Amino acid sequence: MNCILRKLTMVSAVVLLGASHVVAVTLGLQSIVTLDQTTEVQLPIQLDTQPGDVVASLQFDIHFDNEQFQFRRVETGAAAAQADKSAHFNPIRPDVIRVVVAGLNRNVIAPGILARVVFDRVSGESGTTSLRMDGAILSDPFGTAVPATLSPNTLVLEARGDTLHHGLATGTATATIPGRGYNTYPALIVALLGVGAAMLWARKAPRKRGRR
Repeated sequence: MNCILRKLTMVSAVVLLGASHVVAVTLGLQSIVTLDQTTEVQLPIQLDTQPGDVVASLQFDIHFDNEQFQFRRVETGAAAAQADKSAHFNPIRPDVIRVVVAGLNRNVIAPGILARVVFDRVSGESGTTSLRMDGAILSDPFGTAVPATLSPNTLVLEARGDTLHHGLATGTATATIPGRGYNTYPALIVALLGVGAAMLWARKAPRKRGRR
């Protein structure tokens, strides 16, 4: 009987540790920052981990109202830069931007700001709008998917004429965990190659037009 109880206790401990690990890594939207004397708006992306959790690369999608905001750029955050990573983007749709944070190394990213997604506010109309994050895939240094919670994954903002007020950060989602045996590196590499190809095309396109 005691042997059975010990086994049950061990199983329960493993289950509890596994459950805590799933929610230990958090990727979330932080407070909106509107720069003075400009319409530029920055959306910081924060990574929080606990000891033992390792994240080496990741991607996620940002959804926005393209009648309220115009996407400008993605800036690499301090936590990513310290791990020799950089942030890249790829427009999926007019109102969806995919962000990839990765590098050609296996360095672990420490907790902190991974990236800042920068928009221009293009509408002076009053009303409520939101920014939302989903489609996240996180990887450890060996390409294995890392379970994570996206929280908060939605930022509700209130626009009043020319001013944009900090809204309610809310909502929770989970990172995508591919099937057993799936390695996240190919997906991240393809995403990076797509970003690189788009940047190369953008640089060459003006030259070609100038030659005609």
